[in-house]
Amino acid sequence: MRARIFFYVSLVVLAGGIFVTPQISHALYVNTPVNFVSRLKYTGLSWTNPNIRISIAMKDGGTYSVPFSIGGDTQAGIAGGNFFDVEGILYHISATSSARTFSAGFDGDITVPFAWSQEGKYELDLYKIPPPELMIAPWWRRGLAFLIGKTAYAADTEAPIFVKTIHFTIKDADNPCGAPNSCTDNVLFIPGTEASRLYYRGEFGLEHQVWEPDWHTDIPYLAMNSDGTSKYKLYTKDVIGKMEAHNPLESTIAKIFKKDLEVYGKFENFLNRLVASSTINAWKAYPYDWRYDVRDVVKNGTLTELPDGSIKRVYLVNVLKRLASTSKTKKVTIVAHSNGGLVAKALVQYLGADASKYIDRIIVVGTPQWGTPSSIGVMLHGDGETMLGGLVMNGAETRTIIDKLPDAYDLLPSRTYFAHVADPVVVFKTDDSISGKFATQFGSVVTSFSNFSNFLEDSAGLDAQTGGSKNLYAPVPLSSSILAKASATHFALDKWTPPFGISFTAIAGWGQDTVKTLLYTTKSKTVCNALTAGPIPLQCEQVPYLEHTATTTQDGDGTVVSPSAVGKAKDSLYFDTVTFKKQKRVVIVHRNLMAAYPIQNTIKDLLDNTPTNSESYIQKAKPTSSTTPIKLRISTHSPVNIVVTDSNGAQSGVLQIPGTDFSGIKRDIIGGSVHIFDDEEYVTVPKNGVYHIIVSGYAHGFATIQVETIKSDGGITTSALFADIPTSASSTVSFIETNGVSSAPKVDIDGDGKTDLVVASSVPGADPLAYVRYMKNVIDKLGLQKSTQHSLDMRLSAIEHQIEFPREWFNGKTMHRMHKRVHVFRNKKILLILRPQLSSLTHFVEWQFGLSAKLSKLKMFNLFHMKGGLSEQQAELIINMINQLKSLL
Repeated sequence: MRARIFFYVSLVVLAGGIFVTPQISHALYVNTPVNFVSRLKYTGLSWTNPNIRISIAMKDGGTYSVPFSIGGDTQAGIAGGNFFDVEGILYHISATSSARTFSAGFDGDITVPFAWSQEGKYELDLYKIPPPELMIAPWWRRGLAFLIGKTAYAADTEAPIFVKTIHFTIKDADNPCGAPNSCTDNVLFIPGTEASRLYYRGEFGLEHQVWEPDWHTDIPYLAMNSDGTSKYKLYTKDVIGKMEAHNPLESTIAKIFKKDLEVYGKFENFLNRLVASSTINAWKAYPYDWRYDVRDVVKNGTLTELPDGSIKRVYLVNVLKRLASTSKTKKVTIVAHSNGGLVAKALVQYLGADASKYIDRIIVVGTPQWGTPSSIGVMLHGDGETMLGGLVMNGAETRTIIDKLPDAYDLLPSRTYFAHVADPVVVFKTDDSISGKFATQFGSVVTSFSNFSNFLEDSAGLDAQTGGSKNLYAPVPLSSSILAKASATHFALDKWTPPFGISFTAIAGWGQDTVKTLLYTTKSKTVCNALTAGPIPLQCEQVPYLEHTATTTQDGDGTVVSPSAVGKAKDSLYFDTVTFKKQKRVVIVHRNLMAAYPIQNTIKDLLDNTPTNSESYIQKAKPTSSTTPIKLRISTHSPVNIVVTDSNGAQSGVLQIPGTDFSGIKRDIIGGSVHIFDDEEYVTVPKNGVYHIIVSGYAHGFATIQVETIKSDGGITTSALFADIPTSASSTVSFIETNGVSSAPKVDIDGDGKTDLVVASSVPGADPLAYVRYMKNVIDKLGLQKSTQHSLDMRLSAIEHQIEFPREWFNGKTMHRMHKRVHVFRNKKILLILRPQLSSLTHFVEWQFGLSAKLSKLKMFNLFHMKGGLSEQQAELIINMINQLKSLL
């Protein structure tokens, strides 16, 4: 009985506890595992790239590149605040309207996989969920819970509260530009030959710039060994924006040359503007040691000074890949000028199948893809102007260096050039003593690569017959091994075609006088040799020499002929510099092609993948000229520089660069050009016009000035010839050209501002009496010993008298009919009288030279600085004038 009462009492107490004690339960009962994570500390969305396990924090206003179709853990978050959980609803925004399309929902405590599949703008609506509120269950539910289990929630939660909407943009990482051609590559710029500065660190680590040079002593540092290695450890660090930009006298130089020393400065500014406007992310120039073969440049890299001052080898391939990694398209457009185009081709070949991974497009400007004839004279004769820099250098020094530079050989016409260009690169006059031998051996016109190579290598041993190695008129044999290497390089590059996925565009300059053929003829000059001279006659002789001049064409940029510049490119363009300079009054030649805004605009069009017909000066078809304008060609021969100034003050010619050993070229006259061969300078200008010509001496010697008319059919006639003008380092010669008619040149020999001589014309048909009087004036200015000068003056006076008052010696009758004097000169009988006297005068000059040579060997003569006879230069000058007078009789 007691036990039964105890049981019932315990049951009542237990039931009462159940009804009185609150029943508490979790708000969510989960019987599957959940990926709980830490909450985000920022407001936005976190998406983890499963390939690299890196989370991307997507916040308001951002743009993010992600791979598509790859599920990554995704989580929504709200910074700070007191809330139980976060919800995020993601919408894609239409590109044409503001319509929203549901994409996915996300949580704040757990991550869910999500894969992106569409580019564009997104909006993420963020909600916070308040904490759950605890509550007491009613008594009737407690009993129910006791009987049937936990079926009721113990939390009462409010609806999610909207916090904010964040906006961001998604890009496809594998196609960052979205639609094809909708964004622009980074740019890799490869400059031309001689357009990267070269440096050398000497004693104590002091840096010395050897290119571009200031002094002739800089040139030997460029020398290379016969095996193609450098004699000095040169390095680079920058491309040339403007020649002589480092010179302390830069402001003075700029006033003289203005834009004529411009190289890449304006093009660099153009690329900087593309970066500033966000058209491209970045650009990079690759300065390189341009002395090497282009394939070696790519393979071996270039010693380069880095920002920390160290010198290390920098490889073009690595520069390309780094630039591609930061590009919007993950690819690069290569823009190359001149020789840089050959480097670009070599780079693509070196990369092989990987090239299209990094390169989208190649644009070459003025590239001698098959070589160009203007390089022949540079290699064989050291023709004065450098390929790119516009410096006028000493030909002898240039030639001793350049014949071992592999890159210079790459610029010679290749086998492919001869297969596509009909014009001969070399012509030898057949009926001359020296050039005739070359014509017999190599053909009067060189139109085959084999004959051209044999000529360059001097396979017949004829070069030695034309003079010594110091004689610039004589060609020097080129290295057969380096020629073979250059031929192999061109064999590889010339057959190159752009691989699939890489576009290739070639831009050629057109309208500038460009060398297409070298013409070799035999000339003669007076040579008095002091080493063999004696006190007997005939110590001076007429020595033949091989002279080369150029035949030019307008089908080029002044250096590279356009067939080579476009090569086999399917996408080829021509820059009409003739129309451009007429309308814009700006002269563009090979050196400054990249500074021309039509070139720059075309490059931008290509970068933007827009049509390239926006520039009227850039054409797909080669320009044509209905008529070739008649021009004047004013040339000087010997140690002088020529400057021609037109009526507008524009100048063309060669001027000394202050603070250097070198001269620079100005080409400011519209329709004009400047070329340099050996010590000869040629300035071409339109015939119609008034021009003031100044010829300045830079050494002692004698000069010849020639004015020629170049007709529209290519024919050349000499309109004026002023020969045997004495010069010094301070002398000047000035005259006026008016529509092709020359005034008599005035000579200031000593630079005191006073006219010392007025030069008589020696063109065929000129007045011999005027010329013999000019001879007397010249001799009077030579500063000779009085007795020597008096003897010469007496002999010339006798000749002058016979020219002015001719006598018929054979019949004893005096001729008084002076109006028939010209016809008398043509009479062989009179010539028989004058020529013996001229020969006697020549022998006297030779005897005086021999006397001077012997006396100069006497110690007493030298001790007291005594003068006697004639020097070598004086004797050669006088004999030249005697021969010139003979030609006029």
